Amino acid sequence: MTHAIKAPEIINFEEILLIDAVNDLKNSAKGLYSLVELYIQKDIKVFKKEIEKMKKLLKEKNLSM
Repeated sequence: MTHAIKAPEIINFEEILLIDAVNDLKNSAKGLYSLVELYIQKDIKVFKKEIEKMKKLLKEKNLSM
């Protein structure tokens, strides 16, 4: 049996992708879903590079990083 290590300083955001409303974004708001995936699944180097390509989306949705 495998036991998870409890580490309160580590936060697992990947469970957000299991929420139905977030999954619905795949079809209804692909750009927002891509942003969620980027935030959750990529390292900081990739994030910084890719977020630059999403400036229009961030502005449209009034989001800031």
